[in-house]
Amino acid sequence: LLEIDREARRIQPGNVLEAVVGMARMGQLSQERDRLTRIMQSGRGPDRMSVAKTAANDLIDAIPPVVDTTLVTFQGCGRYNHAGPFPATARGVLKQRINGLQPRGATPLAGTLEALPQLTGNGRTGDKPVNIVVVSDGHDSCDADPCAAARRLKQEMPFAVVSVVAASHNIGALRCIAD
Repeated sequence: LLEIDREARRIQPGNVLEAVVGMARMGQLSQERDRLTRIMQSGRGPDRMSVAKTAANDLIDAIPPVVDTTLVTFQGCGRYNHAGPFPATARGVLKQRINGLQPRGATPLAGTLEALPQLTGNGRTGDKPVNIVVVSDGHDSCDADPCAAARRLKQEMPFAVVSVVAASHNIGALRCIAD
C-alpha cells in the first residue's frame, strides 16, 4: 500500500483527490496498464509481483513533487512493515524498496485495510484527507473478508480515498474496496 499524504502549503484542500485522479488518468499510465493487462491475459510475460512493482513505480513517478508517500507492505497474516514518509527527493529510495520486495507468506488484504487507521496519521478529517493506493493480486489468503474490512475503514476514516491497482484477473475483492 502507498499512503499518499498532501503537503498543506502546496495543495489546497479538495485538490488532493483531483491530483490523484489526474495521475490515474494520465495517458501514459493508462497505456502501461493496458499493456500489462494484455500480457497477463495472454499467460506470458511477468509474474504478478513484477506487474505490481511496475505499477507502483509508475504511480510514484506520476505523483506531484509536493506529495510525500509512505510504503506499507504486508507479508503474511498480521505482519507488516511501515517505511516513510518519503519526500519527492527520496523517491528513488522508495522505488528501490518496492523493487526489492519478495512475496512471502499469505496476503492479508482485509487485515491490511483494518490496520490502516493505526498506520495513517491523517485522513480523519476533511482538512487532512489521506489517499491510499492498494496494489494487490486481489486475493485475501488469510480467510478474512476484504469487502467488510473496506466498509469498516470507510466508517472509521470517512475522508480517506482508496484507489486500487489490480495485478491479477481476480478483481472481485478489489472492486468492492474501491467502491
